[in-house]
Amino acid sequence: MGIASFWNRARSIGNGTFSQLGDVLFPNVCSYCDVDLDVEVTRRICDACLPRLSESPTHRCPKCAARCAETFQSGECPWCRGRDFRFDGAYALGHYAQNVRDAILRLKHPRQDALATAMARLLIERYAEQWEATEFDLVVPIPMHWFRRAIQGHNGPDLTATLVAKRLGIVDYPRLLVRRRRTRPQAGLTPPQRRDNVHNAFALRNGYRVEGAKVLLIDDILTTGATCSEAARTLKRAGATTVAVAVLGRAQSEV
Repeated sequence: MGIASFWNRARSIGNGTFSQLGDVLFPNVCSYCDVDLDVEVTRRICDACLPRLSESPTHRCPKCAARCAETFQSGECPWCRGRDFRFDGAYALGHYAQNVRDAILRLKHPRQDALATAMARLLIERYAEQWEATEFDLVVPIPMHWFRRAIQGHNGPDLTATLVAKRLGIVDYPRLLVRRRRTRPQAGLTPPQRRDNVHNAFALRNGYRVEGAKVLLIDDILTTGATCSEAARTLKRAGATTVAVAVLGRAQSEV
């Protein structure tokens, strides 16, 4: 993994330089509503949009990141009880509704780097200390199938993973996981259909090793947890000891 490590470090440095250059070249406006910001505001989110995109601290299930009562401390909340999640914990910036949902849907389109960076920074601001305490070794985004990526042009979790890794001082590996087949979109499928849809959909790319590693897996949305759970299963079968999930939005249906 030495050569891969070298190139990933080089890419991270390049992305950091580009981000700093962007801070100089582009006007200081809110990346969500485009209102002008004061010069000292660096998060690129205005005071009005901040609470809409990053909810005030609330208790979330440590296992699946669902909003729930504080009495649920052991990963046995109504949204993960009885579900065989293969990841060990989850972190979410906000509830997948209203402005958070709108922002995440925008990120699926090209030329949204400013908003993607701002959302990633909010996620980092919320959880960086917890992640540092866990001492993760790798940051890995959920991959997109090559055909879908060719059409869409980008994979949203990649940038978030790069920024998280840079903040933690570790390496992100956007090519570590590969989506082996072109799965159907998860939206509109029942929970069992979602699990079947992504079963055995991921694999480690040749040349990468994760034995003994603590991995932070990055995605944009966590709904039933099927996709992240299957990716975590793949990583653990390859030897990872811990896999946690970090997302921008946590969707919750009635239970």
